[in-house]
Amino acid sequence: MRNLLHFVRALCATLVLTCGIGAPAFGQAYPSRPVNFILPVPPGGALDILARALGQQFAQRTGSQILIENRPGADFLIATEACSRAKPDGYTMCMILRDSLFISPLLQKVAYDPDKAFSPVTNLVYLQNVLVAHNSVGVRNFKELVEFSKKNPEKLNYAAFGSSQMVMEWVKQQSGLMMTFVRYKGQADANKDFLGGRLELFYPAIGNAGLAGDINSGKVVGIAVPGNKRMPQIPNVPSFTEIGLPSFEARHWLGLFMPAGSPREAINKMAAEMTAILRLPEFNEKIIFPGGYDALGGTPEEFAAFLRDDRKVGEVFAKLAPRPE
Repeated sequence: MRNLLHFVRALCATLVLTCGIGAPAFGQAYPSRPVNFILPVPPGGALDILARALGQQFAQRTGSQILIENRPGADFLIATEACSRAKPDGYTMCMILRDSLFISPLLQKVAYDPDKAFSPVTNLVYLQNVLVAHNSVGVRNFKELVEFSKKNPEKLNYAAFGSSQMVMEWVKQQSGLMMTFVRYKGQADANKDFLGGRLELFYPAIGNAGLAGDINSGKVVGIAVPGNKRMPQIPNVPSFTEIGLPSFEARHWLGLFMPAGSPREAINKMAAEMTAILRLPEFNEKIIFPGGYDALGGTPEEFAAFLRDDRKVGEVFAKLAPRPE
């Protein structure tokens, strides 16, 4: 009888170790239900397209769904605040830009602690913008645009989002370009007005639907891309340095986060899956290159180290081109 009792106790201990009795319901089973993905943009724009493509690949790889929740508005802050309030159970993740962590908190009061409210998962991409002009303006390059604006100081309106607006205000300071900012809820709405001729200038992400093709065909005028090199998607559009502006690092990163306190198993699993997707050759061909992105990825620890360094860039960015009132 005593031997039988020892055998039963040993068998129970083995089951606890091998089957996970009494352990958290993560590990290989994660995710066991759909994961909610909060986006700071409306449907239809470049970042929404990227997020949905990531979700489709994730479903193919894991058999689990990612549910997109678009929460646009307030220069990305609505979505970021929603992320900070979400349940930290591993089933909510969020797309967050540099703006929400290192720029907006310096310029206004926000309803979250940028240092404590989020757990870094992985850095997704660098994204690139381009300044474009509607053909009705009648200019073909940056020099002509500046000259036109000085002769017609109230005729040029432009749209941009988040810190991209700061870049445009910096361009105004450096060149004397005269244009007025118009606020839109998302890139899709601004793009509709731009293509319809109701908005003269636009500074969207290159991956905005059909934009590269419209520039290359001459349907819209590509004025300049930030930085010191041209983009292969729109090779005829000069860089900022080519048009005479000072060298300026204006690329934005787009990161994946979960609410602070989310399970480490969920964070590591999502980082590994998203990094693997970003490095798929076919994903780069169909999504990354057309979108004008540089794919990143990596471990949560690597992303956390990146964020510590990038905080300094964000602080310089905010001081260099403060958001207009």
